[in-house]
Amino acid sequence: MYKIKFLTKWKEFIFRMARTEASLRGCLGFIGFGALPIVFLLKAKYYDPKYIHPKKKIDEENLKIIDAKAKEVLFYNNFGAPTRPHRNMDEMMAFLSGSETYDSLFEFIGY
Repeated sequence: MYKIKFLTKWKEFIFRMARTEASLRGCLGFIGFGALPIVFLLKAKYYDPKYIHPKKKIDEENLKIIDAKAKEVLFYNNFGAPTRPHRNMDEMMAFLSGSETYDSLFEFIGY
C-alpha cells in the first residue's frame, strides 16, 4: 500500500510505443489468440507419439461403433446418403456424432 510506484525503463518504453493502455491490451489480446494455433500445431507435430497412439486407436474404435449405430437409426436414400437426419432429435444426434454420416452426405451433395 505504501510502496513507491514507478515505471521501469522497459515498462516506460512499452507504454511509449503503445501510447495508450487500450491499444497495448488489444495487441496483447491478438498476440495471445495468435499464440494458441502455434501451440496446438507444435503439440500435434512434436508431441511424443507413445501418448497419442493408444488414445487414437480407442477413438477410432468408438467412432466405428457410433457409425454402426447411426446406420441402424438413420434413413438412408437409394444412393447411401443420410438425407433426412432432422426427423427427430435421436436421429439428429446420431447424424452429428458420426463421421461416416458427414462423408456420405457430402459425397451425395457433391455428386
